[in-house]
Amino acid sequence: MIDKKAFALSAAIVFSFAFSLHLLRVIYNWELIIGGVALPMWVSWMGVIIAGFLLIQGFKLSKK
Repeated sequence: MIDKKAFALSAAIVFSFAFSLHLLRVIYNWELIIGGVALPMWVSWMGVIIAGFLLIQGFKLSKK
């Protein structure tokens, strides 16, 4: 059986990586092109907010 604390910590680590990449894109104004379409910067702002929330919750759950 999977330990819930270990899972929460693993998820938090993955979301911290996603958070870092989105934040770096916002800070350095990197252009992101997928399939020939440039994604707007608001996509990374949403990534910062959502991934940031999820990584905080993951770390909180891993401490309980």
